[in-house]
Amino acid sequence: MPKKTTRKDLLKSQDEFLSLSARALAFFSAHIRELKIAGIVIVAACVVFLGTTAFYRHINKKGQEAYNTAYSAMAEHLGHGIETEKLEEIHDLFADVVENYSRSKAADLALPQLAFLKFMVGEYDEAIRLYSDFKASAAKKDDFVSLGSLAVAACHEAKGDPDRAIALLEHIAGDRDNRFRETALFTLARLYKLTGDESRAAELAREFIEEFQRSAFIPIAKTYL
Repeated sequence: MPKKTTRKDLLKSQDEFLSLSARALAFFSAHIRELKIAGIVIVAACVVFLGTTAFYRHINKKGQEAYNTAYSAMAEHLGHGIETEKLEEIHDLFADVVENYSRSKAADLALPQLAFLKFMVGEYDEAIRLYSDFKASAAKKDDFVSLGSLAVAACHEAKGDPDRAIALLEHIAGDRDNRFRETALFTLARLYKLTGDESRAAELAREFIEEFQRSAFIPIAKTYL
């Protein structure tokens, strides 16, 4: 049978509650300054967090809008013999994304576009620098790193330095799980043919033909055998 609560028990509970409340009040009174400071810090942290979140959301939105404008301009004129003046205009649009929205996600995507434009006008060293910056920004994204390496290799080839291009492509071509292995393997075969290493070119071409039987590059690869 449950024990009946007596008046003494109720008074005891009330006394304990009042005692606890008194101790709590005493603590708050003694530490009011610290608590006010803590409260201010917490509120300030919340404001900073919310403000930073809103800021990055705004920056990403503006950066993406600027990138879309630049990309649309390039897509509109690409393949139609872009005039130097138009290339400069498109370059400035992408440069605006990198310079004014550097903290946005679009800024990283603008780097390879800028590099491509530099490549188009023969500024290969600057293109290599920009492609390398892109690779660094995408260090955890294997596909982007591979694309960056392919682009840098193309720049070195255009500069007349096929050996450096070959060094970059060997890693991609040797990785059977890399989705850009087809491009790298064919390009390697072509570069070895270009540098006079007929044996290595034929070896890579044979490997390429066996593995990528539906590739559009098969007819060319067969000429390397």
